[in-house]
Amino acid sequence: MRTYAPAFLLAAGAFAAITAADGRSATEFIAGGAVALSAIIVSGRRLADAAVFAFGFISIYVTALALAPTHIECGTAGTYTAVVESMRCGEKSQRGTCTLLDSAGRRMDGRRIALTIADIVPEVATGDIVLFEAELRPTGRYKDIPILGIQDSYERSMRVSAKAVVFRDGLTVTGHSHEWRFVPDGIRRTLEEHIYASQLPPDAARMLAACTLGGDIDTESSQAMRDAGISHLLCISGFHVGVVAAVAALLLWPLIFAERLRRYRSHITLICVWGYALVAGFTPSVVRAAIMLSSFFIARILQRDTLSLNALALAFYLVLLLDPYNLFSAGFQLSFAAVAGLLLFARQINPVSPRRRIAHRAAALTFTPFAAMIATAPLMLLWFNRLPLSGIAANAIVAAIFPLYMCSGALTVLLGSAGIPAGAVASASDTLYRLIIWLSHFWADASNAISPAIYADTACLCALSAAIVAAAVLVNSNNRLRKRVAAACIALSVAVAGCSGPQTDSMIVADSYGNASSIVHAGSGTMRCFLADADTIAGEPYRRIATAYKAKTETVVLKADTCTALPDGRSVYVASGRGEPLPAKCDILLVSRKYKGELAPLLSALQPGTVLLSGALDYERRHAYTAACVRTSTPCHDLAEKAVALR
Repeated sequence: MRTYAPAFLLAAGAFAAITAADGRSATEFIAGGAVALSAIIVSGRRLADAAVFAFGFISIYVTALALAPTHIECGTAGTYTAVVESMRCGEKSQRGTCTLLDSAGRRMDGRRIALTIADIVPEVATGDIVLFEAELRPTGRYKDIPILGIQDSYERSMRVSAKAVVFRDGLTVTGHSHEWRFVPDGIRRTLEEHIYASQLPPDAARMLAACTLGGDIDTESSQAMRDAGISHLLCISGFHVGVVAAVAALLLWPLIFAERLRRYRSHITLICVWGYALVAGFTPSVVRAAIMLSSFFIARILQRDTLSLNALALAFYLVLLLDPYNLFSAGFQLSFAAVAGLLLFARQINPVSPRRRIAHRAAALTFTPFAAMIATAPLMLLWFNRLPLSGIAANAIVAAIFPLYMCSGALTVLLGSAGIPAGAVASASDTLYRLIIWLSHFWADASNAISPAIYADTACLCALSAAIVAAAVLVNSNNRLRKRVAAACIALSVAVAGCSGPQTDSMIVADSYGNASSIVHAGSGTMRCFLADADTIAGEPYRRIATAYKAKTETVVLKADTCTALPDGRSVYVASGRGEPLPAKCDILLVSRKYKGELAPLLSALQPGTVLLSGALDYERRHAYTAACVRTSTPCHDLAEKAVALR
């Protein structure tokens, strides 16, 4: 283990640093420092080890503070100018991030907002300068509700300080920034145009653009691939970097016959890898793969051995050095966990001896995805509440087909750009695309049948993580004592994980999703969603609540200006201002978007214990209603700012 110590100490220091820097209280800061001190004591016996750890900690900590989001005053509507940092166009809307500009057009570092455009017109691209009218709202809407807390991770990883929703008429593209950071996006848009202008059918072209340059495919196919456990093929990751490196090495294979050019084969492959990483936008998984491949090729150039775990730890540190808040993104976590699983488990669990090369590699097609699933299991439960068990077989089959689809699609685009007919190649690429989609739906149905939704709380996830670490020690150590201790840790961790679950039998959650305000009651058997302002619900929060309580979902539309009884005995009144007679009293008053009158008469007549303000109310009414609640000392919750659990 001493061989791996330097890179691992850097990675440990980076992890401890971002934990401390992102702490929202003095307690969390002290906890991060305690982790740092403990890691030095445990990992390093020499002063040099402590120095390496301290360097990793300090460098990441300083970077995290420099990139930390700046507080933005929210709650009032205004006109803002911003430069778009990222933007993805869906079927009905566009979502991304942008940085606010001052009156002189200068970037205000740290003042980044999450921007949702509730239309696909006008189309907004990365680097565009936009002028929009909106009300800025705070982030972290679910942070006070443990079951839903993971929903805030996207905002946390993107370093946003506020969020806003604008409509077509409220946004104008006024120009385009010519900063160097947006040059790759221009290249990416040009390549996308060539892909869509090629002889590929529209659906096949859309998937090719998504899996090579980033983007989305249709919702049905995307969900099928997610359920089948192969959605990582759509996200630009180390898999795609590996395909690029393999294709580059294959095309450069004739150089081995040229003595003077043979040594430049690795150099050119590295240039191709980092060129693709640049066009792909330096996503964490791409940078990780590029760094690890660079370590391999540099070691080959210097005629030295390379250590994969050491390279992975170094990549972990360097990616966090670029942006420490990558630690909170699902892509970063799953990418590094999957590669760690491959390095720690893939060879050990393969039952075929490496001496039988062909049989060993054939068996690896099955056991390699299984090794990755072992390491990513806690994260899959955390992010998706599901273990795609069929994904082992799906990855073994689809992952073998996908490179052929990517290469045939790329060849079609290249031939088309050169004016060469590529009908046969385009037809083959389309056939592979249809096969991938069919297999995705097939394995998705199988996965939904054998892998139900699973809720795992913090204790369960920690126990599973400890079991995986112990399993890594068990299969990689030759020490009998260590093996026995690891086996005992696995047994204890599994027992703890099996005993975990929701702490309460029922919970009422008030939430806001789009223009719908809802009150959700989750019990041991049924989850009832009481809706106001809309007659349907969608979205991850509701699925997580149902999963946590292993409940089926029932939807009840709350009637306007009517008092409705909730399962726990409390009552809720939805105010819409239709002039209906008021009941004598209610426990919860939900002010819908349709209510435009004064709140004081309702408070006086109903005497509610809690007031919920719909997230669809405009800011003037929300502020006026909040002030009315303050004057009467009535608890008030603005659903535009945060979801709230009412116990």
